[in-house]
Amino acid sequence: MSEFSIAKAGAFGDSFGWLNSVFSGLALLGVAWTLLHQQDELKDSRASSRLDRFEGTFFQLVTMLRRNLDEIRVPRPDGGEPIWGVEALSFYSKQVVERLREHEKWLRVPHGRLVYQGLLLKSVRFMPLQARYLGTLEALLELIDRDLADTNAKASYWRLLCSQLTSAECKYLLLLALRGKADDRLSELIISADPILRRIEAAGASEAQRALFKRLYGVNLAERKEKYIAVFDGKEYKDIRNKARRELGKLDSI
Repeated sequence: MSEFSIAKAGAFGDSFGWLNSVFSGLALLGVAWTLLHQQDELKDSRASSRLDRFEGTFFQLVTMLRRNLDEIRVPRPDGGEPIWGVEALSFYSKQVVERLREHEKWLRVPHGRLVYQGLLLKSVRFMPLQARYLGTLEALLELIDRDLADTNAKASYWRLLCSQLTSAECKYLLLLALRGKADDRLSELIISADPILRRIEAAGASEAQRALFKRLYGVNLAERKEKYIAVFDGKEYKDIRNKARRELGKLDSI
């Protein structure tokens, strides 16, 4: 083979060098895309794993909260059988109301309302604390606040927790918040969790309780008002009732 032929073949081979560069670049892009895709899958896997761990802890704490509630025990003043669970929390709330009943005269005068609020504040500060129950509830709310960044996700689990709270629990939690304790993390978490706060609001609070809550936290608790669908117009129902009375009168006269 002549030197000219070898040189010509080499030049011909070099003319395809740009194809090698293209294929090398495509291969590099393929590797990069694979790495990015694997990274996305890893992120999704980690997010799913975090959610699984969160839900596992959440439902364990809910179960523990119910168990702690059932184990609350309050001795009866008359020495009878102790009061357990939800009824025990209801007993605490009723005690506060009973202690304040003799001071309701203050509510008849404008300045007396502040006196009554002061007596309410003093009364709730002597209310017994159920440490295990309250600690578990605080851990639940802390878990939601810490582990969920999305507001909608937080609201979903707040509402789920709301479905587990009885009216007696809500009234007890409201009275505890009215103590106005400094650095009260539980009350802080409740106020930041709007569905929980609305659930407590729906359980019912007196005017004095709502006023003291506003004074302590700057938050308005709306008065509980039940809404019903109007079946009859007021005048229409009155006319129907009068007609029915006349019809009954005729039957009685027979």
